[in-house]
Amino acid sequence: MNGISTTVMLGAAAGLFGFAAWRLAFPPPPPLATALARLERRPEIVDDSSDPHWKRQLGKRTSAALSGFGVGFDDLKADARMAGTSIDAHLGSKVTCALLPIVFIVAIAALFLLAGVTVPAGLLAVAALVSVVVGFVAPDLSLRKAADERRREFALAFGSYLDLVAISLAGGMGTEAALVEAARVGDSWAFGLLRRAVDVAQIDGATVWSTFARLGEELRVPALVELAASVALAGNEGAKVRQSIAVKADTLRAVELAEAESEAQAATERMAIPTAMLLFGFVLLIGFPAVITVLGGL
Repeated sequence: MNGISTTVMLGAAAGLFGFAAWRLAFPPPPPLATALARLERRPEIVDDSSDPHWKRQLGKRTSAALSGFGVGFDDLKADARMAGTSIDAHLGSKVTCALLPIVFIVAIAALFLLAGVTVPAGLLAVAALVSVVVGFVAPDLSLRKAADERRREFALAFGSYLDLVAISLAGGMGTEAALVEAARVGDSWAFGLLRRAVDVAQIDGATVWSTFARLGEELRVPALVELAASVALAGNEGAKVRQSIAVKADTLRAVELAEAESEAQAATERMAIPTAMLLFGFVLLIGFPAVITVLGGL
């Protein structure tokens, strides 16, 4: 029975890996919505061309293979762009992290075989399957963490940007001119994204706030979408625009302050554990000789 189970597991694993390799080599045609979206040639707001070519090519084949099963990557695409990479490069990393453990397991099994020790095939199959799943999922966790940190940094920079826009509006500058000039003040990566969005708006002939809304949807940053909606509702009245932008800047600062206080309280609570352990160790150090003396006297 064990031999039959092992044979079935090995056959299923071989079939799964063979089908995955066939899909990577011959990916299915892209969905109709994706093909139509490619026809709309719009300049990219987020530049993701700095990734290695081989990784992007591997990611493209993986994306095409998974798209044939209806698997989407909207959330991953937003996190990848926010983290400064592309979805193709991230998928390439996922495939690489999934395949490298298999090579490692095969090498270990070969070393055991050369040493005269036979490793059960079922154990190798289970280890390979678990390592593939863990290796394929692990990059998503690190990407999501990096994207969350970058979103917090972007929120801080965006609050400063809104303050600059409000100052420019108070000086009598127009709404679109204030949005453009404020984006050219800072030199951080967040202001770089805003400047690129401004440049894309000028290339497309669209308004700056509509391009900000597009950027916010691509990066999953609600503050950009809300700013675009506020400016669009206020129209060309400078007083209303300035007031809505100032309120949005205050809201961002209040949210960031609340998050900072929450993290500080969580860090304080976590410090209670090592403090209690230190106190316990101190009491144990002081009381241990006395306890030993009392027990020795018995």
